[in-house]
Amino acid sequence: MKKLIVILLGIFTLYSCDLDDTENVLITYETMPIETISMPDTLQVNQEYNFDINYIRPTTCHSFEGYDYKKQGNERRIAVINKIVNEASNCEDIDQMITEMFTFKAQDTGTYTFKFWRGRDADGEAIYIVKEVPVVDEL
Repeated sequence: MKKLIVILLGIFTLYSCDLDDTENVLITYETMPIETISMPDTLQVNQEYNFDINYIRPTTCHSFEGYDYKKQGNERRIAVINKIVNEASNCEDIDQMITEMFTFKAQDTGTYTFKFWRGRDADGEAIYIVKEVPVVDEL
């Protein structure tokens, strides 16, 4: 009887999985050029700040996934990452300006250099919007 239950459960499991639903779905990730940034000119150490990052969402298949964030000393490189779900080319062009929040907290005083990824030039070199911001003990 136990073998019959295991066999029936196995058959039920195999038939309940329909792989055809995801057959035409392709998920990729893309770095999006940052258009503008809104952030303070001076920051206070150990205080949390929210920067407004603006980029263009080109299609309805693009959605915000997060940030590619790299730090080295007092330099920070930030890029917007979008997830693209392409279901059999059902994407519509929209060119919609999107604002996402980036949270930052400086641990040390000094000048921080923020490099926001803007795209690539004709030679394939990265282009950044560069902002140098002093971080002080008190504002």
